[in-house]
Amino acid sequence: MVKKKRCIRCGACAAACPADAIYLDPSGEPFVCIHCGRCVEFCPHDCLEGCIHLGFVREKFKELNQYLYRQVTYDHEPIFAMGAMLSVLDAFQVLTLLEIVEKMGLDVMSAGVALAWATEAFEKGILSENETMIPLKFGDAGAYGQALKHLGAGANDFYRVLGQGTLKAAELYGGADFACALKHFMAPQRMPLKHRSGLRSAFMCWWQL
Repeated sequence: MVKKKRCIRCGACAAACPADAIYLDPSGEPFVCIHCGRCVEFCPHDCLEGCIHLGFVREKFKELNQYLYRQVTYDHEPIFAMGAMLSVLDAFQVLTLLEIVEKMGLDVMSAGVALAWATEAFEKGILSENETMIPLKFGDAGAYGQALKHLGAGANDFYRVLGQGTLKAAELYGGADFACALKHFMAPQRMPLKHRSGLRSAFMCWWQL
């Protein structure tokens, strides 16, 4: 939420946004498209409010127990989409996947559904590494991290189709019986309120422009 009376249009929030989802319209009013909450802590005039949770990813980068900590925003449904849905149960691994989702600009719920469908299709032999580029297995956070990057970049024909939604991919490759969607809606835990035809929420993949 933007406190318009306090906003001086300095642009600090836009610079802090990891997905370039904040911009100024011709009247100078800021808009927040994906509501990740990263902008709140960067606003120098307390213009922004958001109900978010912050987790910390710890990564060892030197000997003698020296770690790099990174903040990652999360909520109940993103944790479900990158965690339980994919059988990733380690908290740091889930937060790392959420960070990759943010960096790639993907809709986290739809991405979770897509990876869960792709994993089951891979296990059933419907997909192979020719499509997925890496072996997918429930619980393998490292593989999911790579798959999210392939998905965000549209690395091959399969990921470009998957970027248009699970139903589109199932229509082309098979596996519609376990595609977790109703009509064109992704459904990781509850139906999203707005229609989504692909995995991007605030903007399109570069290869879809």
